[in-house]
Amino acid sequence: LGFESLELPKNINYKEVNGLSTEARQILTFQKPATMGQASRIAGITPAALALLSVHIKRFKSTEYS
Repeated sequence: LGFESLELPKNINYKEVNGLSTEARQILTFQKPATMGQASRIAGITPAALALLSVHIKRFKSTEYS
């Protein structure tokens, strides 16, 4: 449940997600999923891309208020 409902920041820049493929960046930028669950159901988004995105989100949240 946690991963599925993890929200993606509305202002996320997928170009800043280290290691994300160009294809995944383009797909995510176009589709604009609101949660990791939505992102996981998009064709072309791999488990590896989701893992990279998850790490980026955790980093983003930890620096958001500092």
